[in-house]
Order: sequence, then structure tokens, then C-alpha cells
Amino acid sequence: VILTGAVTLAENTLVSSANENVTFGSTVDGAYILTVNADNGTATFTGAVGGGTSLTGLTVTAGVISAGAITTTGAADTAGGNVSLTSLSLGGDITAATITTNGGAASADSAGKAAGTITLNSADDITVTVLSAADSAGNDVANDDVGYAGGAGGAVNVTADNGNVNLAAITTTGGAADGTSGNGGAAGLIAITSTDGVTTLNGTLTAVGGVASG
Repeated sequence: VILTGAVTLAENTLVSSANENVTFGSTVDGAYILTVNADNGTATFTGAVGGGTSLTGLTVTAGVISAGAITTTGAADTAGGNVSLTSLSLGGDITAATITTNGGAASADSAGKAAGTITLNSADDITVTVLSAADSAGNDVANDDVGYAGGAGGAVNVTADNGNVNLAAITTTGGAADGTSGNGGAAGLIAITSTDGVTTLNGTLTAVGGVASG
């Protein structure tokens, strides 16, 4: 399956190819969930995913996965879209530049929403520059005696069963509260597993809860 031009999702979309390659030759945008299943083929995203209009979720299963920047954001008052990348083949790497999941913006007088989770599971190496899972802040418009909590930061799980993990930075951030006596959102959990390889972190590992109000 080869999609040469820019792709704009109009609904939740599945692209499937039995053990053959799936290639997106340009950008992918649209506030919907994209699922790609190439079995033991290669899934390639040449352009940014969600760079114009964020996706609300991305799940990719393939032998090898190659991507640049990936961004998901929850719809208004909705938790951020999850990103799940799974490579099935021994020798099948996962490579990406940045992966970002954001909680959907809180509407007036509402609590913030949690960021989506990031799950990378490879049969071999994983190389990603930046992973970030940030939720949205609470939003107190009425300025009454109610506090609106920030949402929780998304969990980040990175597992390389038979290879190395190479990362520059991971950040998971809870959202700030707004109004009277609101609690900031908790940071998400970070888990990195490299069963038979080496884990290299070339930058920072950050988990920060949101600031409380009141």
C-alpha cells in the first residue's frame, strides 16, 4: 500500500496489508484515530503525522516502523489519543523523531484531561529522539469557589525485547489546576525495558506533576 500524497483523515481509519509494506509518502492529518497493520512488512511515515491537525490516536503494527514527528491530541474535554507502535519481526526496529500526546483542552469550568499513553514495543531496537505526554490544565471561567484539577500526564512504556533503546529525552507532565483549591495532575509513569540490549538516554528524563491552585 503506497499513499503518495498528503492524507487527511475523515473518520477513524484502518490501513491493512498482509505482510506487505505500507508507505505514507507525505503528511497525515485529521482529528481521528489511524490504525495501520502491515504484519511483518514495513510501515513508513515520510511526513509529519498530526503536524497540521493532530490525530486523536495512532496504532501501528509492522515488522519495521519508521516515522518522523507524531502528534496526537484529545478532542475537547477528552483524554489525549494513545500512540502504540509494535514491531513484530526480529531485526525489526522502531525509529521516530518525536512522539507527542496531549490531553484535550478543558472547556469552561472543567477539569483538565489526561494525556494519551505512549507504548513502544519492539522485537529489536528502538530509536526515538523525544517522547512527550502532557495533559491539559483545569479551566475556571466562572471564578466561583470551585477548583478544577489538571489532568494526569500520560504513561510512557518503552520495551525492546532483543535490542537496544536509544532515547534523547522523555517528559510526562501533569496539568495545572485552576480556581479554588484544585489539585494539579500527577505525572505519568515512565518504564524502559531492554531485555538483551543496552539503554542509552542522551538527555533528560522528566516527570512533573501540575501545580495546585488555591
